[in-house]
Amino acid sequence: MSLLGKKVFGGAMVALFSCLGACVFAPGEIATDAGGLTCSNGQVQFNGACHQDCTTTQTCATPGTRCTAIDGKTSACLDETVTCAYLSSDTECAGRGGYYEEVGRGTYELWVEYSSFPDAYSIDPSTLTSNSDPYFTPAGYQPSVQSDGFGCQGNAVWTDVPATGTVACGAKHAVQRCRLVAGRACELVTGTTDETVLPAK
Repeated sequence: MSLLGKKVFGGAMVALFSCLGACVFAPGEIATDAGGLTCSNGQVQFNGACHQDCTTTQTCATPGTRCTAIDGKTSACLDETVTCAYLSSDTECAGRGGYYEEVGRGTYELWVEYSSFPDAYSIDPSTLTSNSDPYFTPAGYQPSVQSDGFGCQGNAVWTDVPATGTVACGAKHAVQRCRLVAGRACELVTGTTDETVLPAK
């Protein structure tokens, strides 16, 4: 339903609508504040504990651990039973917000909802997820693509993959991600995403 002439101050209302049910971030991210935990030199904080940093599994001093990438810059020696995962492709992209369009040379402003792919009436809301992908990078130079999931909601789910390689969980995967384009349309954008570490179950 369109709203006419309604004002949004500082985008607060749009931001609120866009985050409802759509602001759950990737599992296994590095904690910037681990409850006052202080790690020694050569260690990194991850999921509330200190772990030895590493470049390969051979450099891990503790038996039963594996060198595992925990973001694009840092690796740590984690339990060798760790599981990697990445956020699979979105196949639907629902608009969750909108913008104001001037009508009649400033006569009034028309609230226009972000478009969806496919159209909003073809999307079953129960298929959408609250997963967010901070690791997604669009293919090529696409300045009109919103860097995060603001304003849109997709249906991607986490896919488990084996922890393998010299440094586990370091692979990239080609995906399509639901993103706001040109501030008006929620579309599927081609790019890549990183594996990450699933939290302990």
